[in-house]
Amino acid sequence: MIEQMSTPPAGDHPKSAPMSTPVISSDGGQGLTLRRGADGGSPDTPPHDPSLTLSNGHRGDEQPIIAVTGLAKRYVMGGTVVHALRGVSLTVFRGEFVAVMGPSGSGKSTFMNLMGCLDRPTTGTYILDGLDVSQMSPDELAAVRNLKIGFIFQGFNLLPRATALANVQLPMVYAGMSSGERRERALAALDAVGLAERAHHKPSELSGGQQQRVAIARALVNDPAIILADEPTGNLDSRTSIEVMAILQELNRSGITVMLVTHEADIAAYSQRNVHFRDGEVVKDLAVGTPPDARDVLQTMPHIEDTV
Repeated sequence: MIEQMSTPPAGDHPKSAPMSTPVISSDGGQGLTLRRGADGGSPDTPPHDPSLTLSNGHRGDEQPIIAVTGLAKRYVMGGTVVHALRGVSLTVFRGEFVAVMGPSGSGKSTFMNLMGCLDRPTTGTYILDGLDVSQMSPDELAAVRNLKIGFIFQGFNLLPRATALANVQLPMVYAGMSSGERRERALAALDAVGLAERAHHKPSELSGGQQQRVAIARALVNDPAIILADEPTGNLDSRTSIEVMAILQELNRSGITVMLVTHEADIAAYSQRNVHFRDGEVVKDLAVGTPPDARDVLQTMPHIEDTV
């Protein structure tokens, strides 16, 4: 799971096309600066094949949204050094939909913590949407998280006493946006996930699937470079899980980059690419031939009324 911590995660012993709402610039006035490569030019990125055409039509000569080189993370526990990640190199291009998989202790949770700028690597380089975030300060990482990353969590992480509208507005409060613009964008995001009529409901008045849709809307409002989804279907029934995957696929079709962690192979099948971790390394990186369309799958499933 994605969480901020200074000890190993328990499980381990994306610019995207904007919505039809106003957007803020990627630097957001936060003073973020581009740390360039050693030659003073573009940030160093892992080599990739310029002739490669991705399953979503993107070419390998495009600038990656994520470029990781030699990423390692080590923790010292007593007199023991735990190697959570061992020199991982990975490239994710704009508009990809990537599922990160692996057993407990594989390193996938540590990797997603680093991708979410919740921790810094021991060694290696991480370029996120043109920014070298590898050795940023905590304040710099917080600004990057708010402006460039949309998080979706297994447990929804909604404020229980706030309405859906207020929950969705929260990232924009931290971004310093005006109240009028926050409201406009939050309503548009809720409408995009089919919850405009539930804007003034609190989480306790929403079903699990509806709460996750609020969380997806919250992840979208700052026009992030990438959406990171941590087991987004883990607390949902089968049909609601496919409904969430249908929303993520639709967002991806609109150009938004999505990376999700899942233990479920049937959920990973809805992505374009499956990256498998084991013992702190990437052991498989496979394209999914033709992912099923979650909208079509929903048509074959019995409808279950939302219950609170």
